[in-house]
Amino acid sequence: MLKTIKQSSFLRKAVALLAAALNGFPQRHLTIIGITGSNGKTTTSYLLRHLLIKSGKTVGLIGTSGYWLDNNSKLETPALGTTPVTTPEPFHLFRLLKQMVQKQTNFCILEVSSAGLKDWRIFGINFKTAILTSLSPTYHVALHGNFENYKNCKRRLFEILSSQATAILPYDNPFFEEFKKHTQAKVISYGFSSQADVHGRILKQTWQNTSLIIETKQGNLEVTVPLKGDYNCLNIFSSVAYCLELGLPLTLIKEGLETLPPIAGRFEIIETTTPFKIVIDKANTTEAFNSLLKAVKNLPFHNLILVYGNFHDYSLEVREELAQLALANADLTIITTDDPKEENPEQGLKDFINYAKRHQIDQQKYLAILERKEALKTALQKAQADDLILILGRGDEKLMNLGGKIIEFDDRKIVKDLLSELNLSYHEI
Repeated sequence: MLKTIKQSSFLRKAVALLAAALNGFPQRHLTIIGITGSNGKTTTSYLLRHLLIKSGKTVGLIGTSGYWLDNNSKLETPALGTTPVTTPEPFHLFRLLKQMVQKQTNFCILEVSSAGLKDWRIFGINFKTAILTSLSPTYHVALHGNFENYKNCKRRLFEILSSQATAILPYDNPFFEEFKKHTQAKVISYGFSSQADVHGRILKQTWQNTSLIIETKQGNLEVTVPLKGDYNCLNIFSSVAYCLELGLPLTLIKEGLETLPPIAGRFEIIETTTPFKIVIDKANTTEAFNSLLKAVKNLPFHNLILVYGNFHDYSLEVREELAQLALANADLTIITTDDPKEENPEQGLKDFINYAKRHQIDQQKYLAILERKEALKTALQKAQADDLILILGRGDEKLMNLGGKIIEFDDRKIVKDLLSELNLSYHEI
């Protein structure tokens, strides 16, 4: 029965409408902003949330890093592999929206996954705005059969927008014109190109922040933000585009951007008194790996030690692309375990080693360590003055699906504990 529902778009839509009805159609009482894309959804959602709160709004958020019912009440997400996380199934989703309404929340920012669109979990929601952060091949493509199907599912969010809605699209993305053509909403573009409605350029990047100029039709902004990389600048541009469309003044937007708190698990620097740097990030796709590695190249460090897991739900082709990026850019890559679910984690490590040997990579450039905690410990022990340790894949996740058993595993907490254990001087700042 469940399989029949899953395969029928008509039944999936009916389930979504039933869930909405049983919860009193809460979507009608919220201004809902949908954010979709291959990467950048969570950072953009937290950017928007902060800017809206600064403007006096009460904001809910549903996405990968948690479910905010208002400005202060947060529910943690379930473990990966147990139930849909980013865009929950309709009965969970509409129940969350109902709880937001009960808390007198005004706005809801909803991260919309390709799977959520494929399964029509969001059917019946009248999005006032939709934002596309990026679009590129990713491991999610396998769920859809091919990239064309994946792209079309992403496009669905813009196809369902009304003529009174707004579509915020990345001008520099090769699919900009296609998405623009397939929506009746008002289109606002953003990007580094001067042809985009909201565009800008980076002035300076440091370990602490990025200074940039943002140019808009309403005026220009020069801001210093606690984010790194071109990819995060694009997230900023799309957020600014939305805020301007909402009518927020440039002065408030500038203040909001410059007071943005750290986003958990997104280029999160672990503050220590060690002579090396530690950064934890969610990056787990080829595009995210590429963007992050490009960003850190603009920052000062000596050697790069990269730790990540060989993700089992990715095709071998995607995992080898990640291996190529890691081995080509890092001085030492430590491959380990990350949410193996029911798969044998040792096989993932063997696949990585086979790739490295097949391409005659110097064996001094990589290690395979099955236990993730041991892999993190090894990275800390091998780091020297001015090195950078990049720990990728999990970000702020607190639970790991290990052989179907859910265990607590937070990279950030583990690293802090190890620093203390190794007497490497972790301290709160």
